[in-house]
Amino acid sequence: LFRSRLFSVETSVDDLSFPPEAAVEQDMERRWSVMMRKQGSDPAIGRTLAAQLRKHGFEAVAELTHVDVLMIERSPSWTGRDMMLREGVINEADAEAWTNAISSRLARTGLLRAELPFTAVVAQPADVSG
Repeated sequence: LFRSRLFSVETSVDDLSFPPEAAVEQDMERRWSVMMRKQGSDPAIGRTLAAQLRKHGFEAVAELTHVDVLMIERSPSWTGRDMMLREGVINEADAEAWTNAISSRLARTGLLRAELPFTAVVAQPADVSG
């Protein structure tokens, strides 16, 4: 008898890390995560992926967390700055300081090294026979 399997991969944006020279961008990522939580999302779901699947009737068959090293110009939350402004998570002065810090860092050191953990879980429906 074959059992269905689910393969799910999620990240934990809360655990996205930057080097010290990108402190402004790390702060903006933290603010983005706060905004996402206020909207009902979980930017750290990768940490609890297996538990979430169990909560919804699956059992984890395998689980692996891997940290990707990314070379990026700007932190991912940069793309959400307009929404962050609209939602009041940042103000115009924050956005300007962020823009200036990114421009300065790009001129000094170039691309930003970021580390982002991903969790992969293979799960199957929990045994409901009984």
